[in-house]
Parts: sequence; C-alpha cells; structure tokens
Amino acid sequence: MKKISLLVASFFLLFSCKNNLAKNEIWVGEGFSGFGEYKAVEGKKFLVATADKFASQAGAEILAKGGNAIDAAIASQMVLNVVEPQSSGIGGGLFLLYFDAKTKQSIYFNGRETAPREANEKIFLDKNGRAREFKDVVGGGLSVGTPGALKALYAAHRKYGKLPWHELFTPAIKISEDGFLLDEKIHVVLRQVPYLKRFEGMKIYFDEKSEPKKIGSVIKNYKLAETFRVLAAKGIEPFYKGRIAQDIVAAVRDPKTNPGHLSLADLANYKIKTGELICASYRVKYKICSMPAPSGGVMLLKILKILENFDLAKLKPSSLESVNLIAGASRLAYFDRGYAQFEAPSTTHLAIVDKSGNAVSMTSSIEYLFGSALVVDGFMLNNQLTDFSFTPEVNGKKNVNRLEPGKQPRSSMSPSFIFDQKNNLLMAVGSPGGPRITQFIVKTIVGHLDFGLDIQQAISLPNFVVINDRLELEDRTALVQLRPELEKLGYKIKVTDITSGLQGITVSGNKLIGGADPRRHGAVVGK
Repeated sequence: MKKISLLVASFFLLFSCKNNLAKNEIWVGEGFSGFGEYKAVEGKKFLVATADKFASQAGAEILAKGGNAIDAAIASQMVLNVVEPQSSGIGGGLFLLYFDAKTKQSIYFNGRETAPREANEKIFLDKNGRAREFKDVVGGGLSVGTPGALKALYAAHRKYGKLPWHELFTPAIKISEDGFLLDEKIHVVLRQVPYLKRFEGMKIYFDEKSEPKKIGSVIKNYKLAETFRVLAAKGIEPFYKGRIAQDIVAAVRDPKTNPGHLSLADLANYKIKTGELICASYRVKYKICSMPAPSGGVMLLKILKILENFDLAKLKPSSLESVNLIAGASRLAYFDRGYAQFEAPSTTHLAIVDKSGNAVSMTSSIEYLFGSALVVDGFMLNNQLTDFSFTPEVNGKKNVNRLEPGKQPRSSMSPSFIFDQKNNLLMAVGSPGGPRITQFIVKTIVGHLDFGLDIQQAISLPNFVVINDRLELEDRTALVQLRPELEKLGYKIKVTDITSGLQGITVSGNKLIGGADPRRHGAVVGK
C-alpha cells in the first residue's frame, strides 16, 4: 500500500476558533440523534451491511454457502439493482476495495464510468456558450457515461471469487420476478423528479394515470430478471459486446431522448483500473486507507490528518467544540478542491467481512435519482457525465474537472478501510451522499476511534456538513441547539435533512460488529 504525507499549514484558523468557543459546552449524545433505536449487530463468522435488508440477506446467503466477501458483494449489488433502482446498478459505476486476510494486502477496483470518445468539453453548453441547466441535460442519453460496475465486479470475481459466477445472480432474479414492495423512499423520488414519467422504461413504477404507484405496491421487473439470466449464463460479454451493448447504445443515441455519444466501441474497449490504496497514519496507531483519484479518498485523509492534531477524545460527540473542529478541518481540506454541481442523495454503499476475515468496502452509483431515466433491458443507465464541470474554463483557465474523451469525472465516493500498525483490519466503512460523503465518513471514523462509540452509534450520530460557505446541521436532531453558538463563531447555518447512507463493520479479535444507516433503512445480517 502507498503511504502519503499530507501537510496542511492553515491550522491557525482552527486554533483561533477554538479560543473563541463558549464556555457552556452543549453535548448531544448518541442517544439524542433521533436514531437510537438502531442497535449494533454482532457476528462471529460474517457480517453484511447494506442499504436494504434483502440485499444484506442475499449477501449473507452467499456467505453461508461458502462464498467469500467478493461473492457476497456481487450478490448484494445485484439485489440492490432491483430494490434500489434509483441509486445503483449494472448501468452505473463503482469503487470497490478488497482486503485479503491471508496476505494482509488490499487492492482497489475502479469501475467508474468514462466519457465517450465522441464527447467533448462543450456538450453541456448552449449555443451561446453558457452552461445549460442540470435539469435540461440529466434525462436522456447526453449524460450517460460508459458503465464500468459490471466489468469491475467480474474482474474482482475472476481474481478472488469462490462460488460460480452464475450462482451470485439467483437472489436478484428471484426478487425481480416475485417483486418487491415499493417503499416511501422510491415513492418520494417518483413524485419529486417530474420528468421520470416521460420515459418508457419507468412505467413499471407508475399507474395508468401516470401517478407514482402507492407505497406497498408490488414492483416486478421481468426484463431485469432476463438480463440477469443472460449475464449469469454468459458472463459480461453480452453487456459489453453483444445484444445488451447494442440495446444500450440504441437507447443513448435515440434522438427522441436527448441523444448522447456512447458507442459500441466505448463499451467494448472499457477498461477497469486496479492498484494499491492510498493510506495515511492517524494518531500513530491507526492507518486509514481509501481510493486514489478520482475519488474523495485524498480529501478524507486530509481532514483526518488535520484532526489528529487535536485531542478529540477529551471532547464529547456532537459538542460545540468537536463540531467546530471537524467542520473547520473539512473546510480547510476542501479549499483546493471546490465543489461540483448539485449531487443528489442517491448512490449506495455496502460493507462485508467473511468468515476468513476478507473484507469489501464498496460504493456504487448511477449518480442522480434514477440516473439518466433511461431503462435498458430492465436496468437504469447512469448520468455520470454530469459529474464533470459544465463549464470547461474558469477565468480563462482550463477546468481540471472538464469533460474529455475517455476521462473519469471527479467523485466524492470514498470507500475506506482502517488498520492497526500490524495491518490487521479494524474497520470497513463508506457512504453515499455526493460532496458530503467524506464528511459522513470522517464523522463515523472519529465517532468510533476517538469518541469510543460502537459502529452503530457512530453512524447514527447527527450529521453536520460544510458545503461551500455554509455549515449544514441535520434537522430534527439536538445539533440544532448549537446554532446560536456556531453563528457567533462565524458560521452561516442551514438546518436541513442530511441523508447519509453509511454502512460499516468493525473487527475486534474474533468479534464483528456491524452498523447500518437508519436514514436509509439499512440492515446488517450475519452469523
């Protein structure tokens, strides 16, 4: 693994804020997060933590059959493709970290989408050279990048998997055909994103009056079941070079749906990336490891390297002082990165540890809610090209995150592992949440390592996030009580819903402890 040195010189901002803190500290304990009903789950053999109980059960079923963490991750992801169609799937991309317990080595699989070769930096500009509105480009083929999730999963399985590839699709095929109950999360999205009903493939989620189906309605996806059968039997060849590839390209380039640039050559020539994780020490005794660029891993490590200069263990979770320090560190770390356009709380994360101690931390996404809204053979296509900056130049200088053929857009996804000094795995964690992802993960790592909370308590802690020039506080939590004092420190405060999707597992000897984010009704299943 590569170790990186992260030096941040602007500590004076944090120290000056620290000296101005009010003496009457307010403490918001984990029991006051609003999510105290979620309890940590213990396992002695294995644990699977995902954003949905059926996905977690599918992963656990695979592990019980003798599969390993990679096998379980694939099975869980395929089920998430069915029951969380708005968040992730084979039409999107992912970052996957794998820890091999036998060798104590880790590797990443980068399956993030790439820009088509026919695309260019001006595709999101109008005829006058101005950036178009997000809502005008997200739906349809223009926003679709070359999907890499399936190829990354296939490569991981060929290198590390134990069970046959075809067995990993069985749970997802069954749920696709038997159906799942449409929940409140999907129902709200269907109401909030008005253009979805215009797309033919979205009709399974709407009634005959073009209204979102009622909560509790049974959703069956026979086309997706058939696609899974093809992939289970023939591998990924049909997706990248066969009939499914042809269907994808036809949908993207259809002139009726905001035509895009994806070609058969883009699919056939897509290549995943693998390599060593980036790592940094934390308080000497820990090593934090995450994805290299274009992920948010570097930002995660920067924030933690700043925070290790402060004795957080003497503070209390969600106190005025701890919120100020973590928010200040986040602000400093983001100075040289800036923020991209709006990112919705879609995406998903899963964490798995198998009976041999192998682990997966994986974040996958189709970007926006229901991606591009294009459905091909039962699955959603991504809109990841909107993760590029719409404006190729700023003040006469080329934008680093401008769209270029074959390039991957910047991402905040930061699946992570935490190790001790002997490279023993201590924690696997990650979250969806767009530019807020790294701060969700920092909150959880600090909650566990510094505040001594179990993984569920750390996940359930109230969220607070620095976005541009404002500090967001999670609504309906006791953090809101801190608003007056934080405003005195100079923060512009916004109280709002902050929907993380944290999933994590900690390892202590032979005991596994799992936590799932109650904000997304996550679930941990194990044995």
